[in-house]
Amino acid sequence: MRQDECKMEPSFCIAALVAEAKLEQSDQITTMGKHQAKLGRVRDVLDYTQAHSTGGATIYQKFLVLLRDSGSYDQVLSVFEYLRDSRCLQDDPLYGIVVTAMIKWKKRDLVLKLLDDMDKSNVPLRLFTEVAVTAAPTNQQQLILEILDYIHKHHAAVDFSPVYTSAIRAAFKVNEFDFVLTILRKMKISGLDAGGEYSLAVMSLNEAGQYDRLLCVFEEMRECGYFVEKALYKATVVAAVHLEKRGVVLEICGETISRDITSREVYSFLLKTARWGQEHDLVELLLPKVDKKVASDVILDSHLKGTTNRAAAYSAALQESANKTKQH
Repeated sequence: MRQDECKMEPSFCIAALVAEAKLEQSDQITTMGKHQAKLGRVRDVLDYTQAHSTGGATIYQKFLVLLRDSGSYDQVLSVFEYLRDSRCLQDDPLYGIVVTAMIKWKKRDLVLKLLDDMDKSNVPLRLFTEVAVTAAPTNQQQLILEILDYIHKHHAAVDFSPVYTSAIRAAFKVNEFDFVLTILRKMKISGLDAGGEYSLAVMSLNEAGQYDRLLCVFEEMRECGYFVEKALYKATVVAAVHLEKRGVVLEICGETISRDITSREVYSFLLKTARWGQEHDLVELLLPKVDKKVASDVILDSHLKGTTNRAAAYSAALQESANKTKQH
């Protein structure tokens, strides 16, 4: 490599570095001597970029990212250690790149050691978020929990709820539903306000059809006293009807009444969901508990199916509603 080429075009330096690293990675019979020679050439380029001010910090960062993304985790560590020994490390982003590489390499001890090496007062919150997002797809749940403990220990004054949220979202993406519950409980035990995260979990579990877990999360949410929006009640009703949990549906209906949540939308949804699930007995139990006008509307909806005579259907619906009221 000619020095003037490297000086004029920093990206050329990056290409050279990556070529050296990939050559090392692809050579199955490389001896230790050859390895040291190739690593030496990489170091020569790194030294040159630093000495001639060709955007060394940017090149280091891009190079480490390329190595990490290509799966050359051992090379990431070798180059990083060289940069650290030569005192080229001045930016936390370089640490962040190496930390995420070590997570993908499943080197738990190195991850924790790297975090300890950093200035704890200046570790950016986004780094912990990256750690959680990177670890979740690699099935390193224990590492995520250890990182959360690490944050509690060294960054108690910082609001790191976003790290929990990112961990929950990442766990959902890989269908680690039980781990979502573990994170929620850890957040609650830690004294953080987890209302938003519980709401996120209810809606996400509903989309995933994880109705048993949804009911569990919803119950924990109520026990914690978190505010429950209409959408969460509706999602829970869907889950309860799917699981034939009539008692849960009735309990939710009673709760909406006791909390003065007199939304016609909620009442109507309770009845319609029960009817869609062919839970006719459940509809009978719900009718006397909800607003009569809403009950009539739901019955009307059922009478309208298959008829164009709305007036006759409405009359039949009102009569049926009146008869049911008398019976109860």
